[in-house]
Amino acid sequence: MKVVHIHRWGNNPYPQLLEQALSDTGVDVSSRDFNAFTLVPLIFSSQKTIAHFHFNSAENEMIDFGWGLSQLRLCIFIFTLLLFRLKGGRYFVTVHELAKLNHSTRYRDFWLRYFIERAQKVFVHHQPLKDSLVKAFRIPAEKIYFQFHGSFKGYYASDITQAIARKMLGLPEKSVVFLVFGSLNKYKSIEETIDAFQKANAPRAILIVAGAPPKNKLSRCRFLEMIEERKSEKIIFFPHVVRDEEIQYFMKASNAVIVNYGREFVSGVALLASSFGRVCLSPSRAAHLQYLAQPDSLQYSSTDELTEVIRRCSEKPEELTTLGNLNEQMSRNFPWQNTAKELKNLYYQ
Repeated sequence: MKVVHIHRWGNNPYPQLLEQALSDTGVDVSSRDFNAFTLVPLIFSSQKTIAHFHFNSAENEMIDFGWGLSQLRLCIFIFTLLLFRLKGGRYFVTVHELAKLNHSTRYRDFWLRYFIERAQKVFVHHQPLKDSLVKAFRIPAEKIYFQFHGSFKGYYASDITQAIARKMLGLPEKSVVFLVFGSLNKYKSIEETIDAFQKANAPRAILIVAGAPPKNKLSRCRFLEMIEERKSEKIIFFPHVVRDEEIQYFMKASNAVIVNYGREFVSGVALLASSFGRVCLSPSRAAHLQYLAQPDSLQYSSTDELTEVIRRCSEKPEELTTLGNLNEQMSRNFPWQNTAKELKNLYYQ
């Protein structure tokens, strides 16, 4: 039996780590980028095949048929999916986020809902999402499987000290550094985070915002304009794609990572931060909290509460180191090998 993972993850290490772990268990696994013709080679394959789709986020739609030819491409995909099923192929879906499916009425998103509801198995990485899928869709609970998201521990280089990292970034060694990291999309509430940071008025605190600006031309222009208006000695921007070898500079330089997302899904940035022994300041509804060992005192439910959390953290940075170490230890509990073994068993059922 052959397994093909279908996604649009770009440079995210998630598919690479999962596929390597599956391969180590003996699964014949490969991956393909999603497009309207993705399933065609699988239809003509002589092997029994499982197509495992990953539905990611609103900014990176799994099915993006574009303008003009969207209906034609959708029809092609639906037709090839029917042929794939008639040939005995099975398809599974990992849903990483519900918001896109649950709040859109466009016809193609209707078909996405239809597509996911009829998958043979559905996987999620946090329990509340399973409950939401049962409530929002016509999906039996017994068809949805919770699986832990694997850790990024050991994937990226981590061989410099905090002092060296801060020197490389031009930061004062005795400062308390808060980090906003990753693709700088709207749902990360960056301006709200900056407002909360400024209101905290913590003398030793510095906020770093590092990552790629939005891809949309208009959103990118607005973001760059915002940088010019908000940058200062205490709010520092690195608006570019962070290379793998640079990740440790930002993680090691920070005391805490702010994951102020307006959507509920397991944040790869939060898991990355925990693997580097950093705490995460997150909304109390955040899906990734189950992967962290830190206390509830680092959570918040409003911008004012985030301001207070930043203020408290700035006063006792040594406690952040202790709590971050607990997160790092916790991250070791989620090896990709365990997820791969569970998936393998479900593939062969």
